[in-house]
Order: sequence, then C-alpha cells, then structure tokens
Amino acid sequence: MRILAFILILICSAASAETFQNRTYELFDGRRSADPAPLILSLHGAGGNGPRHRRYTSFDGIAAGYDVVVAYPTAPSARWNDGRWDALGQPEKAARDDVGWLTRLVAELIAQGIADPDQIYAIGHSNGGAMVRRLTCDAPDLLKGASIVGTTILIDFDCAGTTAIPTAYFMGTDDRIIPFDGRKTGYEGIIQQNIGRAFSAPASASLIAVRNGCDVARPTLLNDDPNDDVAVIRHDYQFCRADTVFYEMRGGGHVWPGAPEIPAGRMRDALGGAIRDIDAGVETMRLWFGEAL
Repeated sequence: MRILAFILILICSAASAETFQNRTYELFDGRRSADPAPLILSLHGAGGNGPRHRRYTSFDGIAAGYDVVVAYPTAPSARWNDGRWDALGQPEKAARDDVGWLTRLVAELIAQGIADPDQIYAIGHSNGGAMVRRLTCDAPDLLKGASIVGTTILIDFDCAGTTAIPTAYFMGTDDRIIPFDGRKTGYEGIIQQNIGRAFSAPASASLIAVRNGCDVARPTLLNDDPNDDVAVIRHDYQFCRADTVFYEMRGGGHVWPGAPEIPAGRMRDALGGAIRDIDAGVETMRLWFGEAL
C-alpha cells in the first residue's frame, strides 16, 4: 500500500492550481479507475491557503490508500466565512457565500465525472474546521462525513442542520489560539481581536454528539509517543445514528495532529509542539472508510 501511495503522489501531487469561479484550488486525484470517487474537501485555517495546507497535513499520502479525490481550495483573503461575522458586526464579510462556492465546486467536480455525488466529505483545521461545521449546518445533506480539527463551535452562529453525519473532532487542551475552555467574550486566547464567542471543546463535542443521536462516550487513553508531551483521550460516543469520536489532546496546541514539528521560535511558542500520538488524517479516514486498502 505504501508503494502504491508513493507512486500516486508522484503522479498526482505536481498538478498546478485549478481555477473555478475566480478562486483557486488544488486537486489530488487518487482514483484507481476512471469512475467517480469519493471527494474530500480539505480546508485550510485563517491566514493559510490550499497548497500550504496540503503540504502541512501530508494528506495526499493518506488519501492515496483510499481511492479518493481531495480538493484543497483557497479562501478569499485567506479566511473562510464560517458564520461569525454577523454577530461581530462585519456585514461585508458575512455576505460572502463560501458555502455556495464550495457547493458549486463540488457540483463542478461531479459534472466532470471526478466526484461521486453520494460521497462528499470535508475536513478542516481551525477556521477551516469551523467552515466544515458551517457546511454541516447550512448544507446538511451535502456531506457524508465531517472532521473538525483545532476549533470550537461558535455560540452566536445558529445551526439549523439536524442530519446525522459521521464526525471526528480534535482539540488540544493547551491551544493558545482557540482556547479549549471556550470564549465567553470573543477575546480569550492570544489573538488580540474579537473572533467570536465559542463553546468549550467538551461542549462542542456534546453538541455534535446530540445531533448524531449519541449517548455516553467511552474514553480510551492513547499515548503512542510518550516523547511528545501529549496524551490523547479518544472519546467514542455510543448508540449513535452516525459514528462520533472526540479526540481530547491533553497538552496539545493549535497544530495539526501528525504534522511535522514546527521549527523552534515564536511560531512554535504560539502554536505548540508536534502531536505524534495520532494523525488527524489517518483517524478521520478510518472513521469514514475503515482501514486503507
């Protein structure tokens, strides 16, 4: 499987950026035939872009084992409209329809015969994770699976979606950007601006679990790499209508689980050290599809 994944990466990862409706995206096409395949939207965080997020997460190598297609779009002004801007009194940002654009991108890839219309998934980090949450709210019938990494659910964004969606949720207890305990005023954390009130990570996980019809969670301690100063508690919710897992990363910061160590300096101080116990991409794909082929 690893040899096949490596070959697919060599073939597919050098593709240049595509343009759709005046925005760009990169596409990893890991299909093993010409048939439409599951499509995964992989969404970057605030200040990022699709190509950088693609390199940072190394998600191509994981996706290559699953006969899927991955789109890495770039948001205008490097930030997704995840639903917070109305409450923050910024109507010009609130007016941008990122849900509509992502939905149209999916439709375009379906029309090209690349994506299977019945198998659309989304994974995102930070602001990208909040955008995944918004997709589950505003386009609840679009996604067959969601994965939210490094963010908490906004208090002032009303979610009308009730469809049960298999969901993986990852949050670090020592996240200095998006506090694990939530934001009561919008200013908590080291970002010196109001980024909206938010529930705590446990409350966010509970909201996801309630939507998916779950009962109590069964915790399991994961500590595969004792040298990363992180221990992960995997909370598997029981009796769900759709599989739901919350990864509580004790000691983890605002990094993508499984990504390489950030070089020492102010950036690492802000975001935290590497989390090696789990990889968010690996765990998400196992939840959605099982083990790689």
